[in-house]
Amino acid sequence: MKRTEVVLALILIAASSSRAAAQENMEFTLDEVDAADAPPEPKSVAKAADTAKEIQGVLGAVRWGMSKADLLNLLKSQIRAEFEQRIKVERDIMRQDALYQQANEHYRRLSENFISFDGQKTGWDVSPIGSEFTHGNREAMLTVTSKNSRDIYFFIQGKLWKWYRELTPEAVSAADPDEALLVISEPFGRGKPQTERVNDANVAYDGTTWSDGTTRVTAMRRGSDVCLILEEVRTLEHLAVLRHAVQPKAAKPRAAAAIDAILLSGAELEARH
Repeated sequence: MKRTEVVLALILIAASSSRAAAQENMEFTLDEVDAADAPPEPKSVAKAADTAKEIQGVLGAVRWGMSKADLLNLLKSQIRAEFEQRIKVERDIMRQDALYQQANEHYRRLSENFISFDGQKTGWDVSPIGSEFTHGNREAMLTVTSKNSRDIYFFIQGKLWKWYRELTPEAVSAADPDEALLVISEPFGRGKPQTERVNDANVAYDGTTWSDGTTRVTAMRRGSDVCLILEEVRTLEHLAVLRHAVQPKAAKPRAAAAIDAILLSGAELEARH
């Protein structure tokens, strides 16, 4: 066989092998076919889902509408779980007893840090969170201070509707407040600029807000503190009615009926009537 014929034969064999490999690669599993037919998930929908998941992750077992007793029971169970874990690894009996005493002290302080805003002025009225509540509208709050944060839970008409968490940069392993703000904001994705909360010069604090339709989250920098604020959207939408004591006065029965319609479920309203 001539040299040219050998080369031509080799080319034909290579071409045949390439076609066979191509045909083999053209075979798909049923899952691959279904995946190819499925339309891609819009990025905006995926990101919205991620934001909602992140919000729920922050809330954890906290639920809007909780009573003071409900929240205290939840916080006590969390403290109990934390200390039980510490006691399990503690071998010294005296140290175990000290941990029990420490847990009981935490329990006691929980109830003592509850305050009702019934018209009597407090130091909180002139604090950085003075604009977060009003007097005379059955508002109250519970403050819980830990090593990493100060958590402030707000109630209105006896129901939990806002969780205000103050963090230091050290709490999120950040060098400064600006970096800390980025750290706590990043998991929520793209949001809207925070404009509602302002400083003494009426300038909005740097921050961002997100919402999943049930909860609005605001991450903002306030001086050296970084704050993460979670609020029930339903209550936010009806604050003007719920805070009727600081709004233009309406007929008392009508205002009371409006508040009931906002706060009570259908079953509770039916039972009342």
